[in-house]
Amino acid sequence: MERPRLSGDWGGWRETLAEHGIVPRASYLAGFWSNLRGGFEAGTRYEGFAKWSVEADLETLARWKGGSFEINWYSYHGGQPSRDLVGLFASQTLSGNETSVAVRFYEIYLEQSFRDGRLVLKGGQIAADDDFFASDKADALLNASFGFLGLGRALEIAPIYPLAVPGLHLRATSEDRRWELQLGAYSGDPGEDVPGNFGFDHAIENGAFLLGEIRVRPSPFGLPGGYAVGVAATTAKLLNFESGGSASGTYGLFAVMDQLLVEQSAGRPGLGVFAKTYGAPEEDRNLVSWYFDIGLKLTRPFPGRGEDLFAVGFAHLNFSGDYVDWARDQGEGVSRSQSILELTYRFQATGWLTLQPDLQFIFDPHFSRTDAIAIGLRAVIEL
Repeated sequence: MERPRLSGDWGGWRETLAEHGIVPRASYLAGFWSNLRGGFEAGTRYEGFAKWSVEADLETLARWKGGSFEINWYSYHGGQPSRDLVGLFASQTLSGNETSVAVRFYEIYLEQSFRDGRLVLKGGQIAADDDFFASDKADALLNASFGFLGLGRALEIAPIYPLAVPGLHLRATSEDRRWELQLGAYSGDPGEDVPGNFGFDHAIENGAFLLGEIRVRPSPFGLPGGYAVGVAATTAKLLNFESGGSASGTYGLFAVMDQLLVEQSAGRPGLGVFAKTYGAPEEDRNLVSWYFDIGLKLTRPFPGRGEDLFAVGFAHLNFSGDYVDWARDQGEGVSRSQSILELTYRFQATGWLTLQPDLQFIFDPHFSRTDAIAIGLRAVIEL
C-alpha cells in the first residue's frame, strides 16, 4: 500500500531499466461526473483516461550528453458531460481530460540541454500547455479552464491537449534561476478532436502558432513566487465574424502570477495563490475577448494526512461581441460570458491511489444558458 506504483518494481526490472536510462510510466484515471441541476439535463457520465509514456535519458543510454527522448500516448473512453449535459464552451469542460473517444499518440520529442540545464531545446511533436501560461498552484483543479488559453482549444489553432503538433520550444534560464525566457513555434493546425484523429492529422501548411513568455521568480518576504507575461499569436486563416470572410491571424497577451503565502512545515499547512489573465483585442476573429482566473491551493490541510490538498478557483470567460452576434445570427442562443467556481479536495489514499471529490458551479453556460451545479469523483491509479 505504501509503494508509489501499483505494479511495484517488476521483480527489479523497473530499477534495472532506470539504471540504463529508460523510465516507463502508466496511469489510469477513472471518474464520474454528474450534472445535478441546470444545463441541458441532469445525468451522469463516466470518465476513463489511460496514459502511457516512455522516457529515455540518452546520456545514460547512449552517452549523448544532455540528450533525452520521450513518447507518450493516451486513450479516453466515456462520455462528454460538459457538452451533453451542461452545455459548456469547449475550453471550460468539467474535466481537463474530457475529449472525444479515441486512442492517440500525443507528444514525441527529443530534448537537448546545454549549460547545466540553463538552455533547453525541445523539438518534435509537442504541445504548448505544459510550458506556457502554466501555474503550479492551479494544477489540482480539474476544470479545463485552469489549464491553457481558451482560445486555442476552441479554434483548434494551438497545440494543447488533446492534440500535439510539430514544433520547437526553447527555454533559457539565468544563472541564478530567477529569470526565464520561453519561445515556441508550432504548426497552427492540430486537426480536429474527432475519434479518427490518432494524433497525426496535423498540417504544416496552414500557418503557425507562436508563443513567447518571460518569467521572473522573486521571493518576497522569503516566500517563492513566479510572475510571467507573454504573447500568443497565430498566422492561420480564421473566420471573420463581422464580415463573414476570412482574416489573417490574430494575437493575444497574457499574464500569470503564482505566490506562496504560507510555507508548509510540520503541523502547518502550506498556502499559495494564483491568478492568470488573457486578452485578445481583435474581436472580429476571436471567440474569447478576455479571460481571468484566481484561486487558492492548501497543501497538507490536516496534520498526518500526507500529501492531501484542497483548492478553490474561479474562472471567467468573456466572449467577443462579434462572435456572439454571428452565432446568434446562425440561430444559436449563446451567452456573452461564462464562469466557473470550483472546489476540490485530493485525498492520498495509498502511495499509488488518489481520490478527488469535486464540486463546480457553472454560471450562464455558453450553449444551455441555464446555471448548473455539477459534482465529480475521480480516482487516479499510478501503475
